Amino acid sequence: MNLLVDPKTNNKGESLDTMSEYKPSAEVKQRFSQLLSEFTIADSIMNNSYEEFGAGSEGGTDDIITFTNKMQKRFNNNIPSTTDDPNQAWRSNTIRPLTRNKVISIVAHLTQSILYPNVIAQNDNSEEDKDMALVMADIIEWAGEQSKYEDTFVSGIMDMCINPAIILHEDYAEVKRNVKTIQEDGSYKIENVIDELYSGFQNNIVPVDELYIGNIYERDIQKQPFLIWRKVVSYSDAKSRYGDNENFKKYVKPGLRTFFNGDEDVFYDQYDDQLQERLVEEINYYNRGADLHLRMVNGVLLDSPDRPIQRQDKKYPFAKSYYEQFNSRFFYGMPLVAKIMPDQDTIDTLYNLLIDGTILETMPPSAIYGVEEMDSAVMIPGGQTSFRDSSSRIDSIGTGRNLSAAGATLEKVENSADESSMAPRGSGQEGSGDKTKYEVVRLEQNAKTVLGLTGKMVAELVRDFGQLRVGSIVQFIPIAEISEIIGDDIKLKFPNILLPNKNVEGKTKSRQIEFTTEIPETEEDQKAMELDMLQKEGFDARTGDEGDKSLVKVNPTIFRRMKYLAKIEPDFLDNATKFFKKLQLYDRAIQNPLSNQDAVTRDFLYGAFVPGKEDKYMAKKDEQEQNQILQGAKKAVGAEQPKQEQI
Repeated sequence: MNLLVDPKTNNKGESLDTMSEYKPSAEVKQRFSQLLSEFTIADSIMNNSYEEFGAGSEGGTDDIITFTNKMQKRFNNNIPSTTDDPNQAWRSNTIRPLTRNKVISIVAHLTQSILYPNVIAQNDNSEEDKDMALVMADIIEWAGEQSKYEDTFVSGIMDMCINPAIILHEDYAEVKRNVKTIQEDGSYKIENVIDELYSGFQNNIVPVDELYIGNIYERDIQKQPFLIWRKVVSYSDAKSRYGDNENFKKYVKPGLRTFFNGDEDVFYDQYDDQLQERLVEEINYYNRGADLHLRMVNGVLLDSPDRPIQRQDKKYPFAKSYYEQFNSRFFYGMPLVAKIMPDQDTIDTLYNLLIDGTILETMPPSAIYGVEEMDSAVMIPGGQTSFRDSSSRIDSIGTGRNLSAAGATLEKVENSADESSMAPRGSGQEGSGDKTKYEVVRLEQNAKTVLGLTGKMVAELVRDFGQLRVGSIVQFIPIAEISEIIGDDIKLKFPNILLPNKNVEGKTKSRQIEFTTEIPETEEDQKAMELDMLQKEGFDARTGDEGDKSLVKVNPTIFRRMKYLAKIEPDFLDNATKFFKKLQLYDRAIQNPLSNQDAVTRDFLYGAFVPGKEDKYMAKKDEQEQNQILQGAKKAVGAEQPKQEQI
């Protein structure tokens, strides 16, 4: 299914398609001609064969869709069909799950910690603002929770290992739907409310065969001349998002596609059996150079033909990466499945030969000598067979096969597969018990070496996606709504961001970010605001308890004017290694007189065991002073006691 619909004609060349009710303007027709021309280029790219996709033992070259399907079959351990030859049907036809195990192992390493981008904030004078950067980082985390970013991250890393590219889509939407609110008398009324499922921050994985590109030899997705995202969705799904659009209500019907015949300059309708009268084809066309984002459903343009990209940063809403690159300019990359494909084929061959050889050794074929006629019944355990001819005998054929040689070769090939997947056995990630500082350093170094370039590819994906998320946050979060109008005064209301269970300076608190334009300018007013914030946070002046809340006030104008840069430092160490690393640092730092003992104990001892609850176990300042006085008194008493003479 694609944009290039073939018109149906009879033997006389007359059209069998129905003239469409959709009759747009000349500007729309001109835009359709351009879109069809560019889709022809993109469709050719999608269906051409490339030398890069010739990896593996099967030889030849594949197009993108064939290569992707092949990789997915390999990961799913699809067993090839058996032969119909009865003389060969006994042979083993199985697959060692090596590829699947390696992919899961790498994904487990890469997803031990869910990576979020760090942020650098700069003002108009190119000065770094760390406070605003922390606010942005918190909102990124909050947006990730709203959009289930962790689920997308894990699924995306899995796709990176299997497919020639992982493509993430970042978006912010506000979709409404009609719901029935039940009244006290049992009746109901219809209300138009926000659809939480489709609204807010969105992150989706785009299948490789859905995104059509304009230049396969341009690696950076943001530099593509155009992008066409084509997908098939249910009619009800499309209606929930485009139901208020006039063109959708008038012309879009499930299963019925509208196409433009450039030769006749008219639109026709054609039923598509693949749409099953319940599906529709949704097209999103992006052109960064012309600043276009057009939406089409079943061939009907929903927007103005000059609709601009809705993002303020004017970027494509996609981030792309892959497991390893073929070369420095190819858009797609080599997945892990393709990299270990030759080893997988060799292992399967040797493994099946080992099984066949074991069967032959256990139940060897036989050669019969003499005039007797015998069948397999003579092989029944405990059975007795008598021969009339004294020269009749049965001998085994082909005994003494060297199965150990095949086993040794199989082990060598598996080691080769380990090296290809960058996950060698005995990599140092396993083991339990206390570790020395040298073991901790070795584990850290092994983690970096094992993941190598793949970790950098993941970091690149998170960085690019984070930059898109930053753009959406700046554009959509600090937006004011009119809460009330009193005379000539308009009171604005900004959204508040709440993050529960945040680790704030060693305490688990709920952090609230409040956007407000009511920021005092005088020092006196600022102190009054700070006191009010302390009271809202639950600060107790008598006991010194800081409370369980953290309140941050942000000026939305300054927040939006900042320049933000997303960066990422990948950390793929397992939690056990991080734990032992903290303890090693604590043992060293606690004995150093130049160290801040409170900070060392809080961060590297209690922070390792009970993160977020450090303050519960830390003595307060007055308690520390009392302990110091008590310790000093004990030392003084011990010094005044006379030493006993030894007899």
